Order: sequence, then C-alpha cells, then structure tokens
Amino acid sequence: MLDEKYLVHGLNALSRAHKMNYFEDGHRGGAIISAYYLCRENDVEEGVSDIITSMIDKHWAQTELCEPFPKENSDPGLQQQVVESMNKNIGKLRQVGHNVILPTLALKAFQDLPETITPSRVEGICKLADSFQVTEFPIEDINDIPDLSNPIEATEFVLNEFLKSIERVKGYGQGWAGHLLTYSRAHIIDLQKLGYADFAKMDKEAFRMFIGRIRMEPNERSIPESLLGAKHERLLSRSWTHIQVSLCFLWTDESC
Repeated sequence: MLDEKYLVHGLNALSRAHKMNYFEDGHRGGAIISAYYLCRENDVEEGVSDIITSMIDKHWAQTELCEPFPKENSDPGLQQQVVESMNKNIGKLRQVGHNVILPTLALKAFQDLPETITPSRVEGICKLADSFQVTEFPIEDINDIPDLSNPIEATEFVLNEFLKSIERVKGYGQGWAGHLLTYSRAHIIDLQKLGYADFAKMDKEAFRMFIGRIRMEPNERSIPESLLGAKHERLLSRSWTHIQVSLCFLWTDESC
C-alpha cells in the first residue's frame, strides 16, 4: 500500500494541471491517484508498491506539478463546487470523457483526505474540469446501452464492448478503448459510491456518443502502431506514459 502522501501528490498535480498542460498533466495526476488506489484496493504482488513509489519519486514527486500547495484551512463543503463544475459540463462528450474521469478521481481522494479540500485545490480541479472541449461527430443510432446505475449489467456491457473494441483496433493505438474503462468506471463504480449516481443518467447522451465513436474504429484518424514507436519512446522518458497506461486504464473493484 502506498503512503497517503502519494494521494496528495496526485491531487496537487490535478489541481495544478490547468496552469500547465491540462490534458497531459491531468493524466499524470490521475495516474498517481490511480496508482494509490490500485495498491490499496487490490491484493497486489509483493514489491509492486515499492516499484510504483520509486517511479513516482523519480519522475514527479519533486517537480513543480506535485509541489505542496500553500497552507489553507480545509472545508469539506467546498467539494460541492467540483460537483457543480462537473454538473455544468456533463451531458456532452468532452475529450474522451476526461471531464468526468479526472474530477471523479479528485472527489474520491477528497473523501479519503478531507484535510486536502482547500480553496486552491478545489479551484484548480474546477478549472481543470472546465478545460475539456466538446467532441462532436456523427454516429449511428444506438439503443443497446444498459442503465449505468445497474452495476452488473453495465459492467458486463462495458467489458464486452472493450474486448470487441481492442480486437477491431489491433495494430492501431488504443486510447479510446482504454478510456472506455476509465470513463465507465467513474460512472458505474466511483460516482455511485460517492453518492452521485444521477450523473450517469445526466451523461447518458455523452456515453452513447462514446460507444458510437469506439464502434467506428479503426477510421481515418486511427494511428498505426508502427508510426507510434518513436513517439512513444520519447513519451516514456518524458511523460511517464508507462504508468499512465498501465494504471490509469485499469478496472479494479472488488464488487466487479
């Protein structure tokens, strides 16, 4: 299990991402928080936590992205501002669902560490949620999506859809398929546990667009893996992509 200081590192990164590269740095904060919960909520093999903490310490813990915020009084009531920001932006698909994925991770961390619910962090999370742009594209009519508030049916649907998607896009980058897990997990598991089950109903149209989009792959915008090699090598050293991909995309919950 990771020390709670890593959860704080992740929150600090999410709260500061809007000032830097909101998309890439938002992923980094989300990856750190996901790493913390991966080790806390699952029976990971001995040594996994040590490997993860060493990677966080090496790549991000001492950077500007994760540096401590100024001392402020905490106020658990402030997290309602994050909920309101999500509520304002929900209902339309915004950059593969990151307007839902990343603020949900922040709310989850706030619940465990209420002392981190400070004005500066909350303001940063709200600005991050507001940063994601609407993604629009034509899709065919889709009427087979189950009620996301039913975790059993919804989980079965999502995992089946994921398996079909990665089979279709073999040989291409699989960002959309991977984010199906993180976007769905936010609605089916985390937001429901946090008491915000209504978000799934409010975001139904965006989720329908997401499913329609992954069913269109591969398409003219899909990038062959053969063209990703050199770029991914640079990202490995610069952006810690290996832990983002392997941790932020994981579907981990005892109830499923």
